[in-house]
Amino acid sequence: MIVDTDFAIWFLKKDKKTLEKFNKLIESKVRIYTTHITAWELYKGAYMSSKKEDNVIKVKKFLKYIPILPFTQEIDERFASLHVKLEENGNRIGVMDTLIASIALEHDFPVLTRNITHFEKTGIKIESW
Repeated sequence: MIVDTDFAIWFLKKDKKTLEKFNKLIESKVRIYTTHITAWELYKGAYMSSKKEDNVIKVKKFLKYIPILPFTQEIDERFASLHVKLEENGNRIGVMDTLIASIALEHDFPVLTRNITHFEKTGIKIESW
């Protein structure tokens, strides 16, 4: 399962429902991953925050325990194909979400997110909490 940025943010904020979902995943032995896109977005938010140093440390700790799925040429091609398909059908979702969807499709992993409308036209499996 790939955790999207919104899940990671709520996890770092120690949101009760998010922590419960995370614990259920761990108990169920679900393998949890994230993407470079989420890492970029988390670091950007940390560096933009008023508690920059504290939040950067939190992001680093989170990413230490959640493996980041690497980009591959197959994902590059899948991204290009998916991006063009979405554009042709008038379903623009943004480059970052298209990248996340491409990684999920390549690995056949669901994405854990509350941003369902961002991903529903991509063909990925979506899970929320």
